[in-house]
Amino acid sequence: MLIRSNASARKGLGLLLLCVLATVAKAGAITAVPLCCLPAVHAADASQWEVFETSYESAKAYSNAFTEVEVDVVFQQGDKQWKVPAFWAGEKKWTVRFAPPVQGEYTYHVECTDKANTGLNGKEQTLSVAAYKGDNLLLRHGFLRVSADRRHFEHADGTPFFWLGDTWWKNLCKRMTWEGFQELTADRKAKGFSVVQIVCGPYPDENFFAPSLKNEGGQPYLAEDMSVVNPKYFDYADRRLKHLADSGIVPAIVGAWGRGDCNSMDKFGAEKIKRHWRYLIARYGAYPVIWILAGEIPEEAKAGKGPWAEVATYLRSIDPYHHPLTCHTGGYPRKLAKDDIPVIDFDMVGGSHDEHTAVAPQTVAIVSSAYSTKPPMPVLVGETCYEGHMQQGFGDVQRRIFWQSILSGAAGHTYGAAGIWHAGVEGDHGNWGMWGRQPYDYTTWKEGMNYPGAAQLGIGKKLLEQYPWQKFEPHPEWAPGCYAAGIPDGMRIIYRPRKAIYDWSGFTVNNLIAGLPYATFFFDPATGRRFAKGIVTPTSTSWKIPNVPSPQDWVLVMEPPDLGAPVTLSAAKAGQAYAGRLAPEGVTFTNQTGPGWLTIEPDGRVSGTPGEDDAGANVWLVSVTKAGGQPALMQLQIAVTGLPGVSFSEKFNRYSGDQNTAQVQSGLKVAHSGSVASWTHAGQGAMHAVDRANQAGQANPSDWSIMIFDDNVIISKAFAGNVAGQSYRVNFDASAAVYNGSPQATQAGDALLIEMLRADNSVLASTTHAPGAWNGKMTFTTASLDYKGDGSGDLRLRIGPAGGGKSGRFHGAIDTIIVK
Repeated sequence: MLIRSNASARKGLGLLLLCVLATVAKAGAITAVPLCCLPAVHAADASQWEVFETSYESAKAYSNAFTEVEVDVVFQQGDKQWKVPAFWAGEKKWTVRFAPPVQGEYTYHVECTDKANTGLNGKEQTLSVAAYKGDNLLLRHGFLRVSADRRHFEHADGTPFFWLGDTWWKNLCKRMTWEGFQELTADRKAKGFSVVQIVCGPYPDENFFAPSLKNEGGQPYLAEDMSVVNPKYFDYADRRLKHLADSGIVPAIVGAWGRGDCNSMDKFGAEKIKRHWRYLIARYGAYPVIWILAGEIPEEAKAGKGPWAEVATYLRSIDPYHHPLTCHTGGYPRKLAKDDIPVIDFDMVGGSHDEHTAVAPQTVAIVSSAYSTKPPMPVLVGETCYEGHMQQGFGDVQRRIFWQSILSGAAGHTYGAAGIWHAGVEGDHGNWGMWGRQPYDYTTWKEGMNYPGAAQLGIGKKLLEQYPWQKFEPHPEWAPGCYAAGIPDGMRIIYRPRKAIYDWSGFTVNNLIAGLPYATFFFDPATGRRFAKGIVTPTSTSWKIPNVPSPQDWVLVMEPPDLGAPVTLSAAKAGQAYAGRLAPEGVTFTNQTGPGWLTIEPDGRVSGTPGEDDAGANVWLVSVTKAGGQPALMQLQIAVTGLPGVSFSEKFNRYSGDQNTAQVQSGLKVAHSGSVASWTHAGQGAMHAVDRANQAGQANPSDWSIMIFDDNVIISKAFAGNVAGQSYRVNFDASAAVYNGSPQATQAGDALLIEMLRADNSVLASTTHAPGAWNGKMTFTTASLDYKGDGSGDLRLRIGPAGGGKSGRFHGAIDTIIVK
């Protein structure tokens, strides 16, 4: 974050002004008028949202400038005005920092409560503000605010902001070196953190102004009653907080602490804490920040009651940017009486530092309760079980806390790690507990930096940011025993916590839209791996998932593809090379599902040679990604005309079903409850399929074959293949089959029944085919049915189990049907 000063503007104009003397005729003498008394005409340039900094010199010295006077600089553009507190920078110097919220021309002047101080009153100047041209998203999109629906955070331009915070309570002290601070910042930026909660004032768990509070500039105050500020301390704090902002991380600045053993209100009183906050606003209000009034203060503050609420009201009155404000309390959501007026913009709640309690239903209910409290405001967990704190609460616990909070309505989440929150180093742990002031942890910040939970939460944030997460609503009824959120008529994300050891059991998703296709995959919250389940089209409002990929916690993502109108390319001919191109240029195309004969290049070129069995409508789902954007799905259609004499062909590659597991022994993807365009189906679990091309968890395109289980029956659309007296042959491939359990495997003697049906459902011709017993893999052989047309009209194919009944087994699989 660049800090612009008006020094460069003064350099040129100042040289000119130094050569101009205001003259007064006094007894023939020429008298020089001091430069500070001339009308100020300086001009300066700045960029929107960047820090513009300028300083003034007091015309008089004060014994304690910090307490004796207040200085503000008023910036004005038309009828808009920003009154910005200035801070005492030492000796006679007062500095103001201003981040212009809008572009254009400003005037500004300084005001002091001591009206006789000529150095700190008047001096009107101009400021020209242009658009920000850098790449810091905090400045490109503007400062943070609460959204209009009061459910999440967003930038000034409306861009949603996902809060993933880290806890650095004590990281302004010198235990954390400047080099270490930069290293930790780079690590957190790389892992996706967007906020750092950090104390700039009295620390938790420490005596007021203990030596451990010092940074390179000393203590923040030189008197233990907070009456004498130490600008050098804040000069060094500036460097760190600015570095966070420059790195795209929002400093969430905590002004003090309020718990019983470190109660700043009892120690200093409201007036001194107000003055402290005025200094913080003057120093850091021009940065993209969040204000946290204090840590662990009474719950009444949230309802606008008590001395802390008095401080909050004062803070809001002098912050020209209205940065979001909250307070860190004991953990409970706000409880408002009828006439209570909240002084906070968002509700920061807490959990528990015990790993078991932190994930318990009553703890999750704190988020749910805060979410449902009126008036609405964003809610998030600001402190809960730190990773590695007292050697517990590691990655699996952190994942569950994160997902259960986010899917219960939280607008973000704050993580913490042992070693980091207290800036622990070897030989100086930096934390003192309640049991005889013994430390909680000897963990160092470098050890805590590498705990796995931080990266795993970053993975979760990255996933959520691919979707309109800011529109999500919590819906626990969607998946009992899980945590679910999403958009009622659209996508949903479901977190299934780890159950018992060796427990693969699945769950039921409710309140789906029957017949609506969902692009579905399991997401591993520990690694980011995705396990595709393809396009799932539920036939009812509920979908039973028999099992999860492995006995751990999982995230299920279901998104209705926004396919729009299908994109149709020119027709292809079986047996002939085909080439075409998708539009537009400048995007990346990736084949997701569809017949394997077509190759789709990233630049949109398509090519391939369809076979005889590809005749008919061929459909692909293609991912389309713009540079820097999120992928969207497109439906591609190419009609393939068959070879002369082919009446009907089907390869089942348009199958769409519930890809929930892998075939036993072979490891191929299998699916159930699916459908194929132009076919009807009936029977238990209709229709099952196996992907001959892919192992479970691999990417598409697929090569599906239909498996006939128990009373499954599939019937094709009608086709012309019944000229009287003409001979026809139905060729098909068949194999033994199984799903994910060996008892269901095809046995010797099990057979498929293939029938040619007239319009009245009478049978023109039929055959049975026994594919043989299951041998551990899909082994297809070609079989056929010969028939002679009788001229009675179009025919349909019906395929089912020979003998009917329910054996509890698969009778076989069928693929690549050609009638000619």
